[in-house]
Amino acid sequence: MFVGDIKEDTEEHHLIDYFEQFGKIEVIEIMTDRGIGKKRSFVFITFDNHDGVDKTVVQKYHIVNGHNCEVRKALSKQEMASASSSQRG
Repeated sequence: MFVGDIKEDTEEHHLIDYFEQFGKIEVIEIMTDRGIGKKRSFVFITFDNHDGVDKTVVQKYHIVNGHNCEVRKALSKQEMASASSSQRG
């Protein structure tokens, strides 16, 4: 799942504390800028099954660590590749 508009002061434990209400979290990927190591404004959260994602995306905006953020289903690299190739064809 994609979580956008994450503020720089939001830590992994804030994300776990909030999103674990929707399901068991397997992985939280906090994206950083490779050049300077600064956190970027989005993360990816992987739940142990699709139910967690489905429950979360029913509501588009959530408040995490006092800040509004947006959630969307994320596509895997394979899904992105097949979606872009099917649009070309």
